[in-house]
Amino acid sequence: MRSLGTMLTTALVLCYAFGALACEKPLTPTQPPPPPGTHVGWYVATTGTSGGSGATGSPWDLQTALSGGNGKVQPGDTIWLRVGTYSGTFLSTLTGTAANPIVVRAYPGERAMIDGGTSNIETLTVNGGYTVYWGFEVMQSSTARLGTSGTGSALRPTGVYIQPGGHDLAFVNLIIHDTGHGFYTENAAHNIVIYGCIIYNGGEENSATGGRSDGHGIYIKNDGTGWKIARDNVVFNQFGFGIHGYAQAGQALIQLVFDGNVLFNNGTPSDYQNPNLQLGGTVIADSDSVTNNMLYFSSSASPSAGYWNARLGYNTLANGTAFVHNNYLVGGSLTLDVGYWANLVVQGNTLNGASTVVWQHDSAAPGTQHWSGNQHYRDPTALAWEYRATTYNFANWEAAVGVTDQAQATTPTVTQVFVRPNRYEAGRAHIVIFNWGSLTSVAVPVTGVLNSGDAYEVRNVQDVFGTAVASGTYGGGGTITIPLGGVNPPQPIGGSFQPLNKTGPFFDAFLLKHP
Repeated sequence: MRSLGTMLTTALVLCYAFGALACEKPLTPTQPPPPPGTHVGWYVATTGTSGGSGATGSPWDLQTALSGGNGKVQPGDTIWLRVGTYSGTFLSTLTGTAANPIVVRAYPGERAMIDGGTSNIETLTVNGGYTVYWGFEVMQSSTARLGTSGTGSALRPTGVYIQPGGHDLAFVNLIIHDTGHGFYTENAAHNIVIYGCIIYNGGEENSATGGRSDGHGIYIKNDGTGWKIARDNVVFNQFGFGIHGYAQAGQALIQLVFDGNVLFNNGTPSDYQNPNLQLGGTVIADSDSVTNNMLYFSSSASPSAGYWNARLGYNTLANGTAFVHNNYLVGGSLTLDVGYWANLVVQGNTLNGASTVVWQHDSAAPGTQHWSGNQHYRDPTALAWEYRATTYNFANWEAAVGVTDQAQATTPTVTQVFVRPNRYEAGRAHIVIFNWGSLTSVAVPVTGVLNSGDAYEVRNVQDVFGTAVASGTYGGGGTITIPLGGVNPPQPIGGSFQPLNKTGPFFDAFLLKHP
C-alpha cells in the first residue's frame, strides 16, 4: 500500500503544476456555460452525455466519467467538473495506481455542486482506489429534518459514502453541507485521507426510541489494515457529532489519525447534545492519535447538563493506546471526558471551560494515563475535576491521578491565532482565532502560505461563498489583517430545531486562498 507521504506528495505536485489557476474565484452554479476548458484532461458538464467524447466541446455526464468514461479514463488522468449543479446520486469506481492516481476535480475558478436532492441513497458513493476527489461541493436540497423511523434512516443520507474495499482514496478541500453524515467510512475501506474539507449543517432529529439527533461531520472507523486520516477539516453546526470515531461489534477503531481539525458548535442545531469529537465505541480503540485539533462551544450552547466538548473512550470498555497532544479545547459543560485506556498519553493540551474541565472514569488512571504539560483555565479551587466518581480541586486531582499540569483561574488575555497551511494547494490555509483580547482585527502570520505579490482573499467559513472579509495583494512583511466582527451562521436547509449561535467576534475560522 502507498504511504500517506506518497499520496500527499503526488497531490502537491498536481497542485503546483496547475499553479495559481487552481485557486481562482468560485463562480455560482447559475452562471452561463463557461468558455472551453484549457487544461489537459477529461471534461464533465451538466449538459454532458454518456455518448460524449470527454473533450471540452463534447463532455460526459458525471456518472459516465465516474464509471471510467467508457474505458477512456486511465491512471494519471484528471477529470474536470465544470460549473453547475449535478442533480442525483452517483457511484465512482475509478481506480488509478500508486504512482499515477486519478484526480476528479472542480475546474479552476468554477463551483461544481452535486445535489442529492430528496433521494434516500448516499449522494456520492465511492469505491475503487488511488483516486483524489478535489474541490467540489456535495449537498442535499431536501428540506426534511424530522424522522420517525429510528436510527439509520435515510431521511438525509450520507454525502460521501466510502464503501468496503475502497482504498488509497483522498478527499481534498470539498465543501459538504446539508447532507446526513458528511462522510461515512466503512470499516474495511483502507488508507483513506479526508483533508481540508468544510462540513456543516448536516443531519436530522428522530423522534423514535426516545429521540435523538444524527448526522455527524465525519463518521469514521478502521479495521486496522492501513489507516484513516481526518486532517485540517472544519466541521460545524452538524446535528450530530463533529468527528464521530465510533465502531461496534465486528468493527474496529485502529490506526486513526485526527489532526488539525476545527470543530465547533456541533449538535447545537438540534434538541440533543453531542460532542464535537469522540474516539470510542463498543470495540477497542488502539494505536490512535488526536493532535492539534481546535474545539469550541459557544457559551450559550453549554447548559449545565449539555455539551461535552471531547470524549476519549466510551462507557467502561478498556481501550489500548492513544496519543493526545497539543489540542485546544474551549467550552462545553464538560471540556474533556476520558474513559478507560491501557496507555493514554495526554500532553501539551489547553483545556478551558466554565464547568467541569476533566472527568476521568478509569480508577486505574495513575498507572494507565500519563498527563503532563497541559494548561487548564479554570479556578484551581473549584471542584471542577472528577476522578473515581469524586470531584476534586485542581491540586487534589493532580495528586490523585499523578498529573503534572498547570491551572490558572483567569482566562487568557492574548488573542490566540492558529494557521494551518494547506498541504495540497499553495496559497491556501485555514485560520482559527480565539479572540481573548477582544480585538476588532488581528494580524495573522502567513509566512510560508503566501509569497510577496500573491493576491489573496479571506472568507469566514460560515460564509464561504459570500463576500471576502479581507482581500488584497500580499506585500511581504509576514502578516495580513483580518477583521473580527463575525457573521451569522448559514441556516440549514429545512431549518434547525434550536437557533444557531453566532461565534464572532470571540471565535471564528477563516479560509485563506488565492482569488
